[in-house]
Amino acid sequence: MKTYATLLVVLFIPLACLKGQIPNNGFEDWSVQGIYEDPDGWATMNAVCTGPFFSATKSTDHYPPAIGNHAVKIECNTSLTQATGGWGVIVTNAFDYPFKPAFPITGHPEKLWGYAKYIPENGDQAVIRVILFLNGTEVINNATTITGTGMTWQPFSVEFDPYTAADSATIMIMAWMPIGSTSPPNGNSVLFIDNLSFDNLITETPETPSIGNSISLHPNPASEHITLNTAGLKGDPLTVKFFDLRGTLIMSETILKDSESRFNLKDFQDGVYIITVSSAQTAWTQRLVVQHQY
Repeated sequence: MKTYATLLVVLFIPLACLKGQIPNNGFEDWSVQGIYEDPDGWATMNAVCTGPFFSATKSTDHYPPAIGNHAVKIECNTSLTQATGGWGVIVTNAFDYPFKPAFPITGHPEKLWGYAKYIPENGDQAVIRVILFLNGTEVINNATTITGTGMTWQPFSVEFDPYTAADSATIMIMAWMPIGSTSPPNGNSVLFIDNLSFDNLITETPETPSIGNSISLHPNPASEHITLNTAGLKGDPLTVKFFDLRGTLIMSETILKDSESRFNLKDFQDGVYIITVSSAQTAWTQRLVVQHQY
């Protein structure tokens, strides 16, 4: 048996296209509302918070590093109630239940992609839910959960069940998973979300001397392994992570800069993976397609 892997080129998406169909998908645009800010195109619980705590805030901790300057930070506060803004949740346009269309879509999206960093407390799980509509009628209501990423950004996706057509959508993001309509968070869980998109994960290679032009994966195509070359890089060790398309961490290793490291792919299933290479200062992301041939 031989294993072949083809590395796709990094997907560059012009900033002018990033907003796409999802309003304020990178959470770059915010508007002042009295003593707080809200992300444009999104409803939050901030209006019922009295401060200094607000459940949705602008964060300069964002991902990927070279795209935009902000993310949204969604957090829970168990000392507050739903009525006083302690439940960390945001939704496109407005809080409507039953859900209503919030923004138009074109084409036939099959997944929602994005990046998340989640620090849960007391068993909380984060939830990202997507509802698609056709002529005002709900045709898709799918969600994914995130159990925790620590202090590391990870990609996630929400895969849609088969459907015929849709013309609009709503997205709801929660920093905890409610058991019922009135169940509160278990703890003060914190969720960061950035760069949402339909069907394509937004990735980039930062144009910095420390990473951008000094790292490579080879051979391409590969047989049973991939070699990561970081020759010329100095400083902190690098963390190399492989994720599947659900955002599940498949493998993680720490390597030294200015080195050549080999990764065995024989136990990887066929499919698309996301490779991230990061240090305290920089990050590099690329897609990897693994295709076994017998």
